[in-house]
Amino acid sequence: MGEKKARQADVRKLVGRARRGDGRAFEALIDSCRSKILYLALHYARNADDAEDCAQEAVLKVYRGIGKLKDVDAFDSWLHSIVKYTCYRRNGTMEKNTILLGGDSGARDAIMSIEEARTEFLPAEYAEDAEKRSFIMGLIKELNENYQEALLLFYFEGFSYKEIAATLGVNANKVTNDLKRARQALRKKIEETDGRVLASAAIPAGALPTLTRIYELDCLEAVTPDMEERLTEYAATICAATVAAGAGGAAALGQGLGAKLAIGGASALLVAGIAAGVVASGDAVESAADQPAPARSVSEEPAEPPEPHLAPVPEAEPAEAPIATLADMIGAEGEAALLSLTGGAARGEVIAFAESIGAPQRGYAETLDGSTLSVYELTKQGKQLFVAAKESPETDTVEVAYRFGDAGEIPDMFEFISMFDK
Repeated sequence: MGEKKARQADVRKLVGRARRGDGRAFEALIDSCRSKILYLALHYARNADDAEDCAQEAVLKVYRGIGKLKDVDAFDSWLHSIVKYTCYRRNGTMEKNTILLGGDSGARDAIMSIEEARTEFLPAEYAEDAEKRSFIMGLIKELNENYQEALLLFYFEGFSYKEIAATLGVNANKVTNDLKRARQALRKKIEETDGRVLASAAIPAGALPTLTRIYELDCLEAVTPDMEERLTEYAATICAATVAAGAGGAAALGQGLGAKLAIGGASALLVAGIAAGVVASGDAVESAADQPAPARSVSEEPAEPPEPHLAPVPEAEPAEAPIATLADMIGAEGEAALLSLTGGAARGEVIAFAESIGAPQRGYAETLDGSTLSVYELTKQGKQLFVAAKESPETDTVEVAYRFGDAGEIPDMFEFISMFDK
């Protein structure tokens, strides 16, 4: 526990400095948790190549958003959510009903006590033996995703029930339900497959649970030094690019850092050039002003100008007035209708409104508390309107929130969810 508190103190200091724009602190922060970022990406992306891309994209999101992080102590939970939803968005899970994992509605009575959580049903040999460790990880991957995530957060992240609940946006009862049932399901699988009965025993004070050790060793095997080095270098290039490009550097990085970074000394300069708006093709690029005009022979006679051909000039269509306000985009009546929906509406009213303004449904999800979330999008003249409708199983009223502004990247699903917390 002493090591954990010391690490938390170090992370708190680095986060505080990174929030104030200290690039070295940001690099050190990412370096301190790079293996965790990559392991989480491997868990949620389930593909090594996608995992590295997602890890780098998550680091960029952390860099962009860390200045707005209000609670320094919530960094680990915030980081976990960013990695998770970056992977979900990349692998297309955002388009499905399983974007956010629903709970087991029948597990309300499976409350686990603190004493029960501090019991051990796995002998240490399952962690120290590579074959047995692989056997356990294989069984964990056979569990449903709720249970896999509960085990990951508790045993790998080391989160408390309260931290897990905050990370997943659920209450503590659901955390204990899922964690208890996950342990029960895993234990049953081990006993059925391995042919032995596992006896529970109290974990000695200061000792790590066997599952925690299994996750630690699995992380060491899954995350290679090359992967860690690439992620560290990527974090460094972000900071270097921002310095080179000035205050707008972080915004430019969204377009310039799309590809996975390769190791090399020129990487920082290349990314800095991209962030500053430089076209990098591998060859020197000259501007039109630097190009000499083509020479013409003195003896060359000027060509006769061609006969003018007067084509009919079509009547110009009147230009659309620029969009500056929500009313400009959907009309005054549309704005009034949207504002009325934010006070609560029926599902049919929301669908009818979206159809009336020509906003197709962009995504759908089932949230962790059993609610459903539908997102509609309308883009016009460089402006973007997102309308999110959250429907709870406990009420017929649909909550509606919207975001209007300049067109840009589609937000992650957890950003849509946060619209209802304002």
